[in-house]
Amino acid sequence: MAVFGCGGVGLIVRQGAALAGAKTIIAVDVRENKLGFARQFGATHTINASQEDPVEAIKEMTGGKGVEYAFEAIGNHETMAQAIKSTCKMGTACIVGEAPDTAVLSFPAALLYDERKIIGCSYGSTNPRIHMPRLLDLYLDGKLKLEELVTRTYPLDEINSAFEGMEQGEVTRSVIKF
Repeated sequence: MAVFGCGGVGLIVRQGAALAGAKTIIAVDVRENKLGFARQFGATHTINASQEDPVEAIKEMTGGKGVEYAFEAIGNHETMAQAIKSTCKMGTACIVGEAPDTAVLSFPAALLYDERKIIGCSYGSTNPRIHMPRLLDLYLDGKLKLEELVTRTYPLDEINSAFEGMEQGEVTRSVIKF
């Protein structure tokens, strides 16, 4: 599987993939520090999309087939199309990142003839009554890293600095204390 985006959401997706038994987890991002975070959260392979075409790199890693599952966790129409293009025949692309309403996806229609699936996901597609207790158990058993996601804490009066750090890709997650 591949995850496009190594922010907080992408790191959680990686952990879920590892817990589900994925053997190969490919992380894609344009920042080396984010790829480093991805390795700490279960990525077995990384691709710096600022240095190489991620679709081609994924195809090369998978013997030309593509991945069974690709998750886009950025909300960018270009990376959404890349996630779709990186899947194998009968593969699934899950769009987690939220793009602007005006975003338009562009990919070859021929990809659909290979029975690829494109699904959207909102808030993890969870049923809180069922999934939250399971997630809590995983956390309490040490199988779900949540505290490790927090790379910085800020007092409330430094909230603008927290946003700047997030926008510049310096953090995985920030916590505002007030």
